[in-house]
Amino acid sequence: MKIIKNLIFIFAILIFILSCGVKSKPVIGIAKIVSHPALDAVEKGIQDELNEKKIDVVFNLQNANGDINTAILIAKKFKKGKVKIAVGIATPTAQALVKELKNTIVVFSAVTDPVKAGLVSSLEKGEKYVTGISDMTPVKEQILLLTKIKPIKKLGLIYSSHEDNAVALANITRNVCKELGIELVEATVSSTAEVKQAALSIIKRVEAIYVTTDNTVVAALSGITEV
Repeated sequence: MKIIKNLIFIFAILIFILSCGVKSKPVIGIAKIVSHPALDAVEKGIQDELNEKKIDVVFNLQNANGDINTAILIAKKFKKGKVKIAVGIATPTAQALVKELKNTIVVFSAVTDPVKAGLVSSLEKGEKYVTGISDMTPVKEQILLLTKIKPIKKLGLIYSSHEDNAVALANITRNVCKELGIELVEATVSSTAEVKQAALSIIKRVEAIYVTTDNTVVAALSGITEV
């Protein structure tokens, strides 16, 4: 909820500036990489908060359904439609928006490492047209909590090899496991259709599976829990 409120503060300032002297309602384009509860909650939270604050805007909601090329097409659509603010929910959609919309304000959310993703050059401040919120998770603390619940020697990790956020978290997880003396058994996927099979490929070799904020994997989380 704090993340949503931080985003709304950013929106309120930007919309106020953009609305000065403009008669038509500003259009906010919101693009998410895929539909799953966490990303859907960000999308809904933005709408709910702006509506509650009676900030009069039109929303253009788009879903890339896990496809990078579709994310790029959405960004081009936003550019053609001249949206006032473009919101990228998750790293791939945010990257597409920043790449295509050079002179449009882009606000990112649900992005793990905006610097490594090439969205901003520093975590201290945004760029001329780019700002947002990182959702970097406390990997070490989470794995330590897991070991308190159940002592483990082998941990499974399924992650998407084409998502920068997933790769960044995999690197962190790798380092944490090395520090804690835990063997990490990895399986990479390129689509949600591969997630269940990836879980099957490692399930007999691990004592637990760690799921990061990986949009491809989370979208197919039911397959992992089933395995």
